[in-house]
Amino acid sequence: MHDGSVPPGSDADAVLIPRVLSITHTRPLFTFQDMQTTMVFEWTMKQRNGDVVWVDTITVSDKATMGGLSAGANARAHVEAMVALLYRRSFEAMASSPQIKEFSVNRRREPPR
Repeated sequence: MHDGSVPPGSDADAVLIPRVLSITHTRPLFTFQDMQTTMVFEWTMKQRNGDVVWVDTITVSDKATMGGLSAGANARAHVEAMVALLYRRSFEAMASSPQIKEFSVNRRREPPR
């Protein structure tokens, strides 16, 4: 499924398409300095017919200290925390979307295929 459409033979009413817009991660020259990570994702929900139901862009950004001997472990923990935050904010955006709620309500009203 490269075009973001519902696969043939699927009974799905819609498809959710993630797109990475930007990921930046800076590592400082010295381990006592901060590293910075920013992630920007776009989510698109399309109906079976290709009509867009919902689009949102989620951005997360944060700093963390590299730390001396534990710099590698700190960087990994920082990036993992950023990914978790990205998915939590994505879930919150989807769960609170009036467009997705309306789509869901309308789907329940239609007779099954």
